[in-house]
Amino acid sequence: MKYRESWELPSIPNEVFWPEVGRRRNEIASGGRPKTLRDCEYCGQQYSAREMRKHKPLCPKGPNKKTKKGK
Repeated sequence: MKYRESWELPSIPNEVFWPEVGRRRNEIASGGRPKTLRDCEYCGQQYSAREMRKHKPLCPKGPNKKTKKGK
């Protein structure tokens, strides 16, 4: 749910508001959510989603890539 300017923050009860503020501050201070690691289907090394996208085309045990002839 995104914040809208039409919301009246004073109308939100403290028992709902402050735990959410604390959770978000803690998440920011700790560097965000922990990475979920998955194994590469070719070499078995563990990578996060972003690291996996970078790794797959460069994986030494990956499928053979066709090379362009003539260059």
